[in-house]
Amino acid sequence: MNALPETMVTHNVQLVRRLAEGGMGSVWLGRHLALDMPVAVKFMSRSTYLNPTSAEERFTREARAAAQIHHPNVVQIFDFGCSSLDGEMPYIVMEYLEGEDLERYLERQGPLEPEDVVSVVLTVASVLEKAHELGIVHRDIKPENVFLQGPDRVVKVLDFGVAKDVRDDAGPRRTTEDGEVLGTPFFMSPEQFVNPKGVDRRCDLWALAVLAYESLLGRMPFPGDTPTAIFLAATRGTFELPTRVRPDLPQTVDAWFRIAFATDPARRFSSARAMADAFARAIANRPLDSDALTPLATRIAHLERKWDRRRAAVSVALVAAAVALAAFFGRAPMEPSTPANAEPAHIELPPPEPSPPATAQAEPPAPEPPPQAAAPSPPSSARSQRAEGASHRSSSSRNAPSLFFLR
Repeated sequence: MNALPETMVTHNVQLVRRLAEGGMGSVWLGRHLALDMPVAVKFMSRSTYLNPTSAEERFTREARAAAQIHHPNVVQIFDFGCSSLDGEMPYIVMEYLEGEDLERYLERQGPLEPEDVVSVVLTVASVLEKAHELGIVHRDIKPENVFLQGPDRVVKVLDFGVAKDVRDDAGPRRTTEDGEVLGTPFFMSPEQFVNPKGVDRRCDLWALAVLAYESLLGRMPFPGDTPTAIFLAATRGTFELPTRVRPDLPQTVDAWFRIAFATDPARRFSSARAMADAFARAIANRPLDSDALTPLATRIAHLERKWDRRRAAVSVALVAAAVALAAFFGRAPMEPSTPANAEPAHIELPPPEPSPPATAQAEPPAPEPPPQAAAPSPPSSARSQRAEGASHRSSSSRNAPSLFFLR
């Protein structure tokens, strides 16, 4: 782009210095002379698109979408059009923000505290709720498009350049070419990969859940080296539970992400506001509100709570079984339950001198046995002790919890 400081973009907007530049275009610090205030000027290069009118249409869509929402957490738009610079270069004049985007903040500081993630999610969801009411789907929610303004880190949602207005679906004008996928793969829902033209607000909710996951844990829920690998991971719907990464988090957070990342859109949260409110409850270790869920998601949440209770009961049963088994097997060598003279009669013992060998083998020795006793049966005390021992083992076997459920 052939622009220099002090170049006039419009009769009121003058360029000051370039802030950033990339393959899609550049962003400049400018000054609005009539209002005497700093502004940001965003240029997009036509050379990035095969369709020569695509850049202008997308800039128009971004400017109109941001201007229509009228939300304090959406960057304010002052003007847009085409400048004579570099051959009718499309531009947008917008609010100048001092701070950094969430992506850079996470790279610099690492994962956020749970309470800060709740604040970000609630604010972004508030913007999405307003946009969805107007029929606008952002389609590119990600940390790079969430700006933290000033020392208080006020959240601002940026870049409606690939937004979709569902109210225009029936019209002839389209800016998405066949086979073109709009969005950032890590934050795209499975249906957004398959049918980018047919997405609705639920793709924004999926992206917001990915943003919450990354902000909370510092990693992606569905990693992959290519868009295809990311798509396959997302369609499987398997991800590492947050409590395994951060054990300080309550299990209600796991349940929230299971619903947010349901592969079937009908099983996810019903709206951005309901999703954010449920996230705040989950972080506070409170049960998810059924009003926030679709009927299928409500059923899933019920099953999650039921499984949590069952898992706790199983843990208690396992501990009890381990204690019982340790006590049972540890008693015999430490403290015999029967005296030595109550062993079965077939065990050979040294024969007493006054008694014949047959008599000594037929019965256990007893202190001072009468010489006239003729092969008496084992003492009743020995029988009762053996019976008690057998009864104890039988009782222990019945009362021990079955371990077959571990299969």
